[in-house]
Amino acid sequence: MTISADAINTVFREYTTEDLDYHKDIALDKNSLDVEAMRHSSIVLKWNTILAQATSRRDKVKEKLQLVMARLNGEARETLAASGAKSTEAMIDAWVKQHEDYILYSKKYRESEEAVNYLFGVKASLDHKKAMIEMVGKLWMCGYFARPQVPTDIDDLNKDERRKETAQHLKESITKRKIREQE
Repeated sequence: MTISADAINTVFREYTTEDLDYHKDIALDKNSLDVEAMRHSSIVLKWNTILAQATSRRDKVKEKLQLVMARLNGEARETLAASGAKSTEAMIDAWVKQHEDYILYSKKYRESEEAVNYLFGVKASLDHKKAMIEMVGKLWMCGYFARPQVPTDIDDLNKDERRKETAQHLKESITKRKIREQE
């Protein structure tokens, strides 16, 4: 998940790029679950604070956009009336949406909305990390990581066993088919 540079400049001016790199905050070290569990709440607090700030900024930009739209709507009506043209809602809407103020605040709103969506993704990842801390903790308590007889490359061993079983099954099927054909 990445966020555009424009959105970072608009919403996260006071944060460094390193502050906004959530990858290190969602990484889980299974060998230090106690540390992970203890620092998780401070990480969640950090990202919830950033999310609250971004949401507040988004709402302010939305309000400003609505004010700009109302002002431009009035200007459009005056301009079109002064020109003697009959003004329709479609003409007024088109006039407003072409104005540079509307374009500027509309872009700022989209960027702030992108930032909020990014932060909700981070929040979901942190919720997932919490669940993983709990799950890995349960696995430790059950002795999953303590058993030296479980090889770390178990997936590769399982694949090899499945290949051998499949090859054996195919060999038996071919043999049976040949016997049936000879009869």
